[in-house]
Amino acid sequence: MTDDIPTTSKPIRDNYGIRGRHAHGRFGCRDCGEIFQTSLKLYRHRVSHLPVVRIKFLGKVVIEFQKHADNRVECLCGKDITIVNMISVHKYHCQACMEEARRRLDQKPESKIPSNEHGQQPANPCREINRETRTIK
Repeated sequence: MTDDIPTTSKPIRDNYGIRGRHAHGRFGCRDCGEIFQTSLKLYRHRVSHLPVVRIKFLGKVVIEFQKHADNRVECLCGKDITIVNMISVHKYHCQACMEEARRRLDQKPESKIPSNEHGQQPANPCREINRETRTIK
C-alpha cells in the first residue's frame, strides 16, 4: 500500500473476511489480497478465482466452460480462446455455442404452478383464496 492513503493497523472485519473493507474505503480480495476501490470491482474480480467461467447466451441460458491455467477456455467449437475474447466477441458469433444454448432453452421445463379446482392458476401461487369461505389457503 502507498503511504498517502490513511490506514489503520487492522482492517474492519465484515462479510469480505479479514482482508475485506478497509478503514479507508477500499475492498480486498480474500484469495489474493488485491485491493479495489469499490465492492463491484471486487465482485467482478472474484470470478477470476473460480475454476469455471459462466457465460450467458440468448439472455437466458448459462453455459459453463472449464478455465485453463492461462485464463483461456475451450469453446464448444473446439477453439482455445482467452476469457476476455470469449465474453466480449466470440460468444456472439460461435454457432456451436448458440446451438447448445437453443437446445438447452428448448429443453427447459415450464414452471409448475399448482392450479385450483377449476383448472386456473392463481394470480399469486403462494396465496390461493377459497371463494366460498373467503379465506386464504
